[in-house]
Amino acid sequence: MSSSSSVSVDRYLVLKCPKCRKVITADGLNRSRTCPLCACKIDLRKAKVIFAHSSPRAAALAAQQAMERSSKSKNPDRDFGFE
Repeated sequence: MSSSSSVSVDRYLVLKCPKCRKVITADGLNRSRTCPLCACKIDLRKAKVIFAHSSPRAAALAAQQAMERSSKSKNPDRDFGFE
C-alpha cells in the first residue's frame, strides 16, 4: 500500500574501473559508464559496486573516501572497507 514515490532506490553507484582501477561514480539508471581515465566501457549491470546510495552527494563523498583509502594503501588492489 505504499506509493512508489516513497521508495528509496540506491541509484548512484561508486565502483572501480576493471581496467585501470580508478574509483568512479555512475548513475545506476544507465546501462554503462565510460571510465574518464582509460576510456574503458563498463557494464553497470555486471560491475562490482563498492557503494550505492539514493543521494548523488553521498555517493560522491563515498567515492572521495575510497580514493583517499586507495592512495594511502600499500595494496591498492584490495577491496575498500565499506561493510
